[in-house]
Amino acid sequence: MLRKLFSFKGRVERSRFIFNFTWSLYILVHVLIGISGDDYDFGDAGTTAYLFVKLMFILMAVLLSIVFLSNTTKRAHDLDKSGFEALNPIIFFKLFFVKGDSSENRYGKNPLDENGLVKSGDLNPAKQVVRPATNTNQIEELHKTTIPSTCTHCKNPNTKMLLVCEWCGEKIC
Repeated sequence: MLRKLFSFKGRVERSRFIFNFTWSLYILVHVLIGISGDDYDFGDAGTTAYLFVKLMFILMAVLLSIVFLSNTTKRAHDLDKSGFEALNPIIFFKLFFVKGDSSENRYGKNPLDENGLVKSGDLNPAKQVVRPATNTNQIEELHKTTIPSTCTHCKNPNTKMLLVCEWCGEKIC
């Protein structure tokens, strides 16, 4: 997970970009406010503790900036642009509104499947979308399959009758 946050390779879909952009910008603003603030009273520890806190804020700001830049670069890759092109304000604006390439490009495979949903390997199994059966063979198979009322791993109830446990994320059957 952390490796993906700091990686500049690959592509990221629009919704994940907007989510990551929003939270990293929110936290970065608060860290920068912490760096600029002088509201710390460390008593006798004084200067050493003050410098340590400032150093931690600066380290957090650098790490969040890297996450912010890598996320922006991967979103630019989704539009088949280089990360440097995202510095252009017009292209940066497009990152929020333009749909990415629907096919594979020079930066990798499309992060969305053919239906426009996030590919299942990118999500927590507990949050995967289960698509309804479309033909009669699939429907008959589903009727033959019984879904257990409790998870075999964590023993929690399967109240929503899902194939993936909403508590532990493991497959139920």
